[in-house]
Amino acid sequence: MHQGFASNVWLDYTFMAGGEPAELSPGQITNARRGVWPGFEFTQHTISHFEIEIGGDEANVFHYGTATSYL
Repeated sequence: MHQGFASNVWLDYTFMAGGEPAELSPGQITNARRGVWPGFEFTQHTISHFEIEIGGDEANVFHYGTATSYL
């Protein structure tokens, strides 16, 4: 069984910004946020209450999260 990071993931921020979920690579996600990160003095992300469904070679994950950022 392969254990590691996926080459692409479905990223869904529709609850915040509308639009559609997108299939992205880790590099695409990092590059999209590169222009935002330098503006923060600090950030803290907290995630909890994971619900994971595994079927074959795919998994769906739901969790609650908060992001606190200070400019």
